[in-house]
Amino acid sequence: MKTLKISMATAIGVLIAATALAADQGKPQGKDKGPKLSLVAQTMLKIEHFKSAVGTLDLNEDQKEKLGKVRDDFEAKQKAIHEKIAALLTDDQKQIAKDAMENAKQAGKMGRDVFQKLEASLKLTDEQKQKIEPIGKEFQGLANDAMKQVMDLLTPEQKEKLQQKLGPAGKPGKKKEQK
Repeated sequence: MKTLKISMATAIGVLIAATALAADQGKPQGKDKGPKLSLVAQTMLKIEHFKSAVGTLDLNEDQKEKLGKVRDDFEAKQKAIHEKIAALLTDDQKQIAKDAMENAKQAGKMGRDVFQKLEASLKLTDEQKQKIEPIGKEFQGLANDAMKQVMDLLTPEQKEKLQQKLGPAGKPGKKKEQK
């Protein structure tokens, strides 16, 4: 089980790293945020934020069981996406991604900054970026479907609490200024 978790963590790291460069790196995303992240990296950040928020909810046993099924299904499909991306990377790129993610985890750092540094180090070719883009869209759809399934398991009170954790727009990083 521990080996599976380590393998999944490494796979996710490679997935994130590989796809992060698919975005236009020169376009600023916002004030002091740096280059725009790829769709896959954005989706990974959204998933982590969502998981964290769901983890704060008081779920009953039935919800936990159903949530586990959604998670297992998502992870299986996520693995298939990872394999598609990994097939596009060179061995050197895979190693760079793996090392960078291990270093970030050991340092206790994750998030936008880690992905931006990873993007810069991978140096994907234009052809790789082009091939990864539709995979990023597929991954985003998969994540959105899984999040909808989770939302469907929640009570109205839990949904409200989750929305408060996620912010007014229900998405990480999209909090609106309140006047």
